[in-house]
Amino acid sequence: MKKSMYLFLFVICMFSAACSKSESSEPADTNPLVGTKWQTDDLSANTIYGGVNFQVIHFKSNTEFEVLNVRNGAIRKLMYEGVYTVSNATDVNMKYSVDGSPREWNLEITDSRTMKRKPEATAYNVYIKQ
Repeated sequence: MKKSMYLFLFVICMFSAACSKSESSEPADTNPLVGTKWQTDDLSANTIYGGVNFQVIHFKSNTEFEVLNVRNGAIRKLMYEGVYTVSNATDVNMKYSVDGSPREWNLEITDSRTMKRKPEATAYNVYIKQ
């Protein structure tokens, strides 16, 4: 009798644990860019200033980005800030303004480490994830 009572309690405990309400979790962030930095060689700055120069895109949040000019490993200046969206998990649309004039970039994430300008520009075509 004692064994059947323990067995009964064991079954009740297992049943209640299996049927308990699962904890609700926040949906996973599906934006692959949040918190990442991508860089490309800044060939014009290399020619003008010398040293090693990069243009770096930093995706600060789910919607905000900044573009930095980096020379010899140190941030030289903030070039622009703006907002961006990701669609189809690969298309990135970036909007910002320069002296009040609206600008826009479109990029395509080609693989987990590479992003390319669309359409290709004369410079800053391929960005590598850092």
